[in-house]
Amino acid sequence: MTSVDVIPAARWQPLLEALAGQLAGEKVLSDPSWRSAFTAVPRHVFVPRFYDDSVDPPRWVDSTDPAWLPGVYSDETLATQLLPMPGQPGIPYVTSSSTRPGYMLWLLHLLVAADDMRVLEIGTGTGYNAALLSQRLGDRQITSIDIDPHLVDLARGRLAKSGFRPRLAVRDGRAGHPEHAPYDRNIATVAVDRIPYAWVQQVRPGGIILADLRPVGMIRGGAIVKLTVHADGTATGRLIDGGVGFMSARTDPAHPAAPDVPAIDKTTVSERRGCGDPERTCASTDRRAGPPGHHRLPPPRPSHDHHT
Repeated sequence: MTSVDVIPAARWQPLLEALAGQLAGEKVLSDPSWRSAFTAVPRHVFVPRFYDDSVDPPRWVDSTDPAWLPGVYSDETLATQLLPMPGQPGIPYVTSSSTRPGYMLWLLHLLVAADDMRVLEIGTGTGYNAALLSQRLGDRQITSIDIDPHLVDLARGRLAKSGFRPRLAVRDGRAGHPEHAPYDRNIATVAVDRIPYAWVQQVRPGGIILADLRPVGMIRGGAIVKLTVHADGTATGRLIDGGVGFMSARTDPAHPAAPDVPAIDKTTVSERRGCGDPERTCASTDRRAGPPGHHRLPPPRPSHDHHT
C-alpha cells in the first residue's frame, strides 16, 4: 500500500482545489477564512481508506485503488469504521465516517467561530474536522473528544503528521470535557435526543452549541439545533433543517449505537413546541430551554447519516 504521507501534492492538490471551487459555487464555502483552511488541509491523510457499499460486493478502497483519491476529494460521506451489532452477527454497521465536506463546512459557517475562540468538538472520528478547526483557529484552541480510544489514537497520529496537536481525549461526549472549560463554541458530530446540560455548563455565556438533535426512537431525520448560552444557566435557540443527520452517540466503543425504541415523538422536528408557550419553538436540554434565535442558512443537499 502506498503511504498516504508521501503522495505528491501534484496528485491531490488539484482535486482539493476543484472541490473547494465546487463548494464555493454551492454557497457552502463562502467565508475566505474557511476556504483558506479547507484548501490547506489534505483530506486523504485522514481517510487512508473507505468502505464502498455502492458496489457488489462492498469493498474497502485504499491508496492502491485508482478510485481512492477521486473518492476522497468528492463531496461524499465516506465510511471509515464498521462494527458488528450485538445479536446481529455478520451485519456490519458504520460507526465512524468522514462527513461530506460540504455539510461540515455548512456547520462550521453556522458555528461563527472567530480568531482566539476555544472550541470543544464532540466526536473526533477521523480527526479531519479537528484539523480544519486547528488550521482556522490554531490547534491550542481546539479540544476534541471521542468515546472510541482507537479512533482517538488514529486521529492523534494523523493530526500530528499534518502539523496539528489539538487536545484529544477519550471521553463519553455527553459529559463534555470540563477540565478545560469554558469554551466559546461546542460542535457535536454525533446525534443526541437531548442536549446534555454539561455542554451548557461548559460553554461561556454568549457562546454557541451546535448539535444534531434527534427525537427518541428515530434513526434518521433530526435537525441541527443552534443554541446560545446565557448567564442564568440556560441555552436557547432554534432548530435548523439540515436535511441529513449524524450517527447516534455511542455508549460503548465496542458496539454501534442502537437508538432507543420507545414511542416516537410524533411532532415534526422542525415544528416541535415547548417551554409552555405555543408560539415558541424550543430545543430541549436536560434543564430548560427558551425562545428561539434568529440564525438560519440554506440547508445543504440531502445525504446519509455520517460522523466526522
